[in-house]
Amino acid sequence: MTVPDSVCWDVGDEPSRTRLVTHWHVPALPWAARLPAPMPASWVVFVLLGMFLVWFLTFVTTLSFGVSVLLAPLLGVVPAWLLGRVVAPFANVRLRREAFSVLHWLREDPPVD
Repeated sequence: MTVPDSVCWDVGDEPSRTRLVTHWHVPALPWAARLPAPMPASWVVFVLLGMFLVWFLTFVTTLSFGVSVLLAPLLGVVPAWLLGRVVAPFANVRLRREAFSVLHWLREDPPVD
């Protein structure tokens, strides 16, 4: 299944507070990765950077404690995933707020056919 470009964030995209994205294009790979929750495009850079930094710090820490080089990247995924789970409720609140504002606007100002 392909993800439409309108909901997929790419590295060259401009930060936008009004555009909600659910996936991001993985550089040099043919598929799109799912984000922890639908979020504004302006958040994606910070969330991905934070997840990478948490993964990297965990990777370096586990290597310094003598963990196998093959196991260290897998152990780094867990805290990165947890960071995504922490950000997800905030993104869901934002999504609900956007949906409520649209419904409120439609209720007050019904579209004319």
